[in-house]
Amino acid sequence: MVEDIQADAARYELPLDSISGQTDDKHPEPKGSSVSEEALAANTLWFCRLRWIIIAILAGFGAFSLLGGTMAHLGLRRGAMWAFVCAGLLVICNLAYLLHIRIIGKSPRPEVTQANLWTQIVLDLLVLTAVVHFTGSLETHIANAYLFHIVLACIFFTPRQSSMVTILACGLFLICVMMETSGMLDPSQLHLDSGVRDAIDSSNSEILMHVASLWGILIAVWYLASKLSGMLRENQRDLSETNARLLAAQEERTRHMMHTAHELKSPCAAIYANARVLSDGYCGDLPDEAMAVVEKISHRCLGLSSQVQDMLKLADLRSEGSAPEKPGHMDAATPLKLCVEQVTAAANHRNIRIETDIQHSPTMCVEEHLKMFFTNLVSNAVNYSKDDGTVHITCKPGPDNRPHITIRDEGIGIPSEKLPRIFDEYFRTSDATKHNRGSSGLGLAIVQQIAVEHQIELSVESQLGLGTAFTAILPPDDAPPSGEQPDNVKS
Repeated sequence: MVEDIQADAARYELPLDSISGQTDDKHPEPKGSSVSEEALAANTLWFCRLRWIIIAILAGFGAFSLLGGTMAHLGLRRGAMWAFVCAGLLVICNLAYLLHIRIIGKSPRPEVTQANLWTQIVLDLLVLTAVVHFTGSLETHIANAYLFHIVLACIFFTPRQSSMVTILACGLFLICVMMETSGMLDPSQLHLDSGVRDAIDSSNSEILMHVASLWGILIAVWYLASKLSGMLRENQRDLSETNARLLAAQEERTRHMMHTAHELKSPCAAIYANARVLSDGYCGDLPDEAMAVVEKISHRCLGLSSQVQDMLKLADLRSEGSAPEKPGHMDAATPLKLCVEQVTAAANHRNIRIETDIQHSPTMCVEEHLKMFFTNLVSNAVNYSKDDGTVHITCKPGPDNRPHITIRDEGIGIPSEKLPRIFDEYFRTSDATKHNRGSSGLGLAIVQQIAVEHQIELSVESQLGLGTAFTAILPPDDAPPSGEQPDNVKS
C-alpha cells in the first residue's frame, strides 16, 4: 500500500509528505498552493483505482454465491444479489468521480477536489455498512474492514480529519446494529445456521460487547496509525529541509568556486607569461639556480591553469542557469581521434604506444561535451600508464547500434576498495598522486557529469599494478531514413 502511494507521488512529481495533504502548526502549508492541488488530485485518483479492486471483489463474490452446491457445502447462503448491487453502485459512482476529476483538472480548485475526495470516503463507508449488514454485522468479522478506511485516512489526512472518519465509521456500525436489533432491518447473514445470530440477539450484553470491542479496535488502530503517520511526516519534513540546506550549500559552493576560478585566471596567466619572458632571456642570462626556479613557476602555473579550467568546466556543466546545448548528429570517432592526436606528443615523450581501432560510430551528443569526455579519459590513460607501456583504444558500433568505446591502459591501476570513489571531486589515491602530481582531481568528475547528462553508460574495471579500462556506451544516433544524412553529421 505504501509503495502504491509512493508511486502516485512520483507520478505527480510530489514528495511523499505532500501527497498526505497534511500540515501542522509548525509548518503550515500555503493555502491554495499548486502542490496541495496536485496532492489532492493524486489522492482522489488513488482512491478511484483502489475502488476498482473492491468492485472486482464484490462482483466475484456475487458470481461465486450463485454456485448453489458449493455455497451449501460451505454452509453459506446462495444468491447474494446484494453484492452485484453494491458493485454496480460503486461502478457508477467511480465513473462519475473520474469524470468530475477530469473536469476540475482543467481549472483545479482545492475545495472542489477535497469535496470530491470526502464524497468518495462517505460513499465507501455507506456501501461498506451495507456489506456489513448483508454478511452479518455481529456474527462475522467483516466490520473490521472499516480499518482500511481509517488507516488510509491517517495517511492522507490530518489527525483531526482522520478522527472524523473514525467517528463516522463507528457511528455507521452502531446505526446498523441498532436498526437490526430494533427490528427496523431484518438481520441478514451469510451463514445458513442462524443459531449464532439468535444467541447474540438473546443477550443485550453480547451485542454491547461486540459494538464496544469493535469501537475499541477502530479507535486504537486510528491512534497508532495517526501517530506513526505523524512521525513519518515529521521525518520526511526534516529530510526535505536538510536536503534543501545541502542543495543551497552546494549551489553556494559552486558559485564561490566559479568566482574564485575566474579571479585566478588573469593573475595566473600573467605570472606564467612573465616567467616565460624571464626564461627566454628578456632580462639577460639567468643563473642555473634562478632558471630552475622560473621553470618551477611556469610548471606550477600551467598546473594551476589546468585546474582552474577544469573547475570552470565542471561548474558550467552543473549550472542550471545556462541554457542546455542541444545534442546533434555526429560521429563519435571524430572527437576521439582528435583527443588521441592531442596526447600523442606526451605519450611519445614517455615512449607510450597508443593502439587504436576507431570505426565510424554515429551518435547523438553535444560535440564539445564529448570532446571533454574523451579528453579526460584518454589523457588519464596516458598519464597513469607506466613508461614504455601501451594504451588500447577501440570505438565500434555495438549490436544495439550504440557506439561502444573502450580505453584501456597498462598502468598503475586502482585499488578495488577505491573504485567507488574515483568520480568524486578531488579524490585521488596515494599511488595516483605520486605518479601524476599535476592532476586537478576533477577530470573523472567531469566525465561522470557528462555521462549523466547524455545518458552514457559508463563502467570501469581495474587491477592494481595491471591497468584500468573504461568502457562507455554512447546514446544511439536518432538517424533519418537511410540515404539521408543531416549536414552536421561528421565522419
